[in-house]
Amino acid sequence: MIKRFIAAAGIVVCALSFTAVAQNIEGVNARLDGMGGIGTPADIGWTIGKPSYLYRWADRVQASAIIKDIEGIGKAYGSIIAIKSFGEHTFLGISFNNRKALSGSFYKIAIEQAKFNENFGSTGTGRFFPDIPHVNLGFKFGDNFTGGVGTYMEASKHDSKHENQFFYRHSGGTNTLAYDSSVYSKYFGLGLIADARIWAGPIKINPEFRMFIPSLERTEKSDLVSKLKATNHDVSDDGMLVSGEDKSAHTSFGENLFLRIGSKVSGTVQEKLFWIVGYWYKNEKFRFSRDMVIDSATLSSSGAEQYSTKTSKYNTFAFNTTYNDLWIGLQPLFGDDMLMSVEYSGTMQTYAPSHEDYLQDSTRIYMTHKLRFGAEATVQGFWCFEEFKPRFGLKYTLFGELMRYKQNEFINDNGDTTNFNEDIRFPWSTNFKPGDPENGKGLKVSTGFGLNGRRGVFDISCDILTWTNGTITGPSAAMASWTLDFGRKD
Repeated sequence: MIKRFIAAAGIVVCALSFTAVAQNIEGVNARLDGMGGIGTPADIGWTIGKPSYLYRWADRVQASAIIKDIEGIGKAYGSIIAIKSFGEHTFLGISFNNRKALSGSFYKIAIEQAKFNENFGSTGTGRFFPDIPHVNLGFKFGDNFTGGVGTYMEASKHDSKHENQFFYRHSGGTNTLAYDSSVYSKYFGLGLIADARIWAGPIKINPEFRMFIPSLERTEKSDLVSKLKATNHDVSDDGMLVSGEDKSAHTSFGENLFLRIGSKVSGTVQEKLFWIVGYWYKNEKFRFSRDMVIDSATLSSSGAEQYSTKTSKYNTFAFNTTYNDLWIGLQPLFGDDMLMSVEYSGTMQTYAPSHEDYLQDSTRIYMTHKLRFGAEATVQGFWCFEEFKPRFGLKYTLFGELMRYKQNEFINDNGDTTNFNEDIRFPWSTNFKPGDPENGKGLKVSTGFGLNGRRGVFDISCDILTWTNGTITGPSAAMASWTLDFGRKD
């Protein structure tokens, strides 16, 4: 009876959470989100990017429900995590609806440069960059070493054809010529994850490596000019120019790379304080090239026709983004009935776009400071559940930006060649979004609770500051998670 009740509650609340459009959700699931998005407590959400943790949550499935609009990417719908053990040493993990492989910078610029949004409309980017299952393998080698590898990909394509009409005037009136145009877009990315957990006495070391290589292309074609060549024309407008364009935008595997490398180190102080320190270096390099082939036709009333073809490569755009992430977490050990964590994370993002047609380059340096606090209490034997876990969380974010201009071979008023450099500093802000789409407003106040049964756990969270829809409809930022332990024997 209890199992059915928990399952029904999980389905109902998860469905209700889909009616909310969440703009300020932190954490992979509702448990972490209810504690302000903290990452210090052990949680099944870690397994998405860290396959060496699979053994800790073997034989479990977790589904989280949310609708979230991410700027420059599209909609996210939560995550599904499934882990299966094969004996005591091998573990398989599969995650669906995972977070995007890359930062928002890539997807935003891909849309701008390759114009993928023209295929789907302004709200279609989520369909062009879909969520693809990620597969992880974890291995446990004794009590002091675990490791894991994973692979993930993102892929999509779109192919459309359109019938068009070309109108031109002649001595007898207006004539119509039918021609076709087509658009083909393709995106594919392949990634690799590898990490390990090493126990060195009282200290645990968790190095990790992540790589992702994306590739995309877009091609537009029109057969207008070829149709004109095959047709007899009697036009009344001298010098009427008609162009049929073949356009393409593309990247290649050799020009695009996402790389992340870093490590966490953790330990305890006299069994009273758990501490964790992490540092990661991330680098994104991409280059977009666009080509155009223009077939032109000049028609005249005298019957003379001229045709020309021009091929050009233009607007090659590249950017190089680096991230330096520092993370510090402290968790006092009060016992099994109380969990509390304080975290600081700092990110320095350097975004350097370049355009081959311009001499001036600009570099933007973003500084992001985040301070989080999360708490979770455990009440044993609550009503018909084994445990009731109320939660509370705070997150405060501070942003800063520096824009650095550099222009080579600048000609000054005296006719001398010199270099031009200028730095523009923006004031610190709590309501600013640099390239990271996960950054929201400066202050987040979250709450939530968990209900633990014999086989399953139901969690729900919300952002108190978004409770703007009234008492009945509730907040505009909410999340629900349901975790099933199908390996429990008692």
